Amino acid sequence: MEKLEEKMEEKMEEKMEERMEEKMEEKMENKMENKMENKMENKIEKEVEKKVGKYITVNSGYYHNMA
Repeated sequence: MEKLEEKMEEKMEEKMEERMEEKMEEKMENKMENKMENKMENKIEKEVEKKVGKYITVNSGYYHNMA
């Protein structure tokens, strides 16, 4: 009976460890994806700024070119 309990405990521990590892991997993947997305967005914004100039909104809702 004790051996059975020990096996159950070991399996539970293994499952918990696996879950933790999976969660950590998922977090790392999400971080990397977010970093890549942010880099791309920044790159696109910079390209647009180069071509169009910076635009700011004014109270009236119109845009003024600040280039």
